[in-house]
Amino acid sequence: MPCTFRSRRSPCQAHPVSSTQQQPAAAQQAAPSGFGVHERSKRRGLLEELCLGGELFVTGGFEAMRWLHSKSVGSDMAQLSLGTARGASALPRLTMRRVRSVGRWNHAGEPQPAAAAAAAAAAGVSEDELSPAAQMILKAGYPLELHQVTTADGYVLRIERIPRPGSPRVAFFLHGILDTSLTWVSAGVTGSQAFGAWDAGQDVWLGSSRSNPPRTATDPDRQGLRYFNFSLNELGIHDIPAQLDLLHSVKMRELAGSSSSSSTTAAAAVAAAGAGPYGLGVHSSTGSSSISSTIGLSPGRRTLPAGLAGGGLNPGEPYDLRVVAHSLGGMSMLVYLVMRCAAGQPHHVRRLILMSPAGYHHTVPAAFWPFIAVLPWWHRLLVLLVGRHRAYHPAVLPSYIGRALTFSYFLEMLRLPALADLTRAMMKAFFGGDSSEWERALLMPHYNAAGMPSCSLHQALHFIQIIRSGRFQLYDYGSPAANAARYGSSRPPDIGSQYWRLAGLHIDLLAGKCDGIIPPSNVLCHYQAMREQGLQVTYREFEYGHMDFTFSVKEELRYYVMKCLSRPS
Repeated sequence: MPCTFRSRRSPCQAHPVSSTQQQPAAAQQAAPSGFGVHERSKRRGLLEELCLGGELFVTGGFEAMRWLHSKSVGSDMAQLSLGTARGASALPRLTMRRVRSVGRWNHAGEPQPAAAAAAAAAAGVSEDELSPAAQMILKAGYPLELHQVTTADGYVLRIERIPRPGSPRVAFFLHGILDTSLTWVSAGVTGSQAFGAWDAGQDVWLGSSRSNPPRTATDPDRQGLRYFNFSLNELGIHDIPAQLDLLHSVKMRELAGSSSSSSTTAAAAVAAAGAGPYGLGVHSSTGSSSISSTIGLSPGRRTLPAGLAGGGLNPGEPYDLRVVAHSLGGMSMLVYLVMRCAAGQPHHVRRLILMSPAGYHHTVPAAFWPFIAVLPWWHRLLVLLVGRHRAYHPAVLPSYIGRALTFSYFLEMLRLPALADLTRAMMKAFFGGDSSEWERALLMPHYNAAGMPSCSLHQALHFIQIIRSGRFQLYDYGSPAANAARYGSSRPPDIGSQYWRLAGLHIDLLAGKCDGIIPPSNVLCHYQAMREQGLQVTYREFEYGHMDFTFSVKEELRYYVMKCLSRPS
């Protein structure tokens, strides 16, 4: 559904393969950190909310007294006017202007509304209906399209696009777990990966997943808690195919005149609406393509489907798609690519850039082990209490009030230097010494009272299965019969043993030396498996924590990613 806005303007060890490219002098300078976004947001801490509420209460009391006084003065003036002679000029009417000194009012001298608010108002929607990523794109002065696509199993996904309709160079960005597409634009014009790609001439698409808002499903059986009946499988088998097939249809229409597109262009929507540069075009797109999970994945059979170049690339496509994915997004992309190739379908991707990809988890933070031990038993208890078909629960604060109080309290706590330092130290220890600014990541605008990224119980169980098995596998449904019904085999398929299907696809792996969530030893497992199966793969390490690859982007990383996006395929 395109909505168009226009603004004004570890057992695995291997030796890493380092890039031989020299970095420019500017690479030593740090770009703005995306964590600073929360400092420019309108949110207030809990104590600040209480103080503001007290001020508003006192102000309301004085206004009530002023209103009563005005009524009494008006009554006296009416009595005086009755006593004047007929024909005499009436006394001037007493007018009082209501003024507030506290609250969100557009007083004279204040700055004009931001580009996001102006665009939303012109389009007939509220600013709150725009995602934090969409608001950030408009405030930075970039064009914006909003697309909405429905997956084959009925989940509605929202995609932001920073469009270059005539460009054959396309970049698709996919975030990790408990994150949103805001991660690619939060560092501003000079530090964000997505803005850098658009400035370099790329048509930029920001992908999403069913874990994030709007969290809507067309299937009546997927409402309420039943919405969260999904594992990590569905992200690669349903969500990514729906988004990349939409991208494919749009680019084929724009570049090759294809009439198979399922959405209208931004320019056509604006022209039809006659809404000017802030026009809004709406069209729903239902994703009919997904990947069957019953495809047999045999490690011994290494024959690529006929008619597909690069293991799953259609040579007739007039665009060059590069994918940048982080953490769970990287794992989901690998599942998508392997399953798509196994099905004999084109995957459209020419180059893959993976930042700390999930999938292999031989090394995990020690603080995770209590959850690894308890969650499977908690799931069994839920199955006994409510039944297998109702044992769903997301990792999300359940109510608007609960989220508002939690985030306000957390914001107020971090404003106290001593508590902020203590929280930072505790989080660093919890996440295995990871150097990311986790306490600031939790204050990003996509964590708010209206909504937040989530994780389903089955996704957490899927991660636990991967950790315990030591394999990069699909979800284990608990019995050989259930697995056979889903996959055609008694054990879940091992994605890592199927990398040979991606022959011809160039892959760049990035790891963080200070990453405690997915340390370099886990990323090296991907690298070793890919090298053993004959893929074109490079590996490089940076002095980063897990979230530094997205929110706290430095010029060195930004320069490296831009080079990967611009290299010939």
